[in-house]
Amino acid sequence: MIEITKTEEFDSLLNNATNSILILFKHSNRCPISWNAKKETDAFLEKHTEYKNNVYLINVVDSRPLSNHIAETLKVEHQSPQIIIMKNGTVLKHISHLAITEKNLENILQTIK
Repeated sequence: MIEITKTEEFDSLLNNATNSILILFKHSNRCPISWNAKKETDAFLEKHTEYKNNVYLINVVDSRPLSNHIAETLKVEHQSPQIIIMKNGTVLKHISHLAITEKNLENILQTIK
C-alpha cells in the first residue's frame, strides 16, 4: 500500500488514470474496525500481488483535508474505513466498515476485471 497525504497526489492519480484498477483505502489508525479492515486488505494484497502498486492508503486522521477532497471530488460520502475502487477515473464500487474483507475484495475485483 502506498500512502498519499496531499490533494495534489490524489489529483495526479486521478488525472493520470489508465485502464488499470485503482484502490483507495481510507483508514483511521484510531479505530479497531479500521484496523481489522486494514488486516483484511493486507491479506488480500498478499494473495493478489498484481494490485500491490495500485492501492493507496489515506490516513483520515492525519490527512483530513485529503480525505474530504476525495469525498467531494468523487461524490462518495466519507466513511472510515472505506475502500473506493476506480478505473479510468470512474468510481466502480465503494464499501466500508465490516464489508471490507479479503473475500469481498476478491469477489468485487473478479466482477470488474
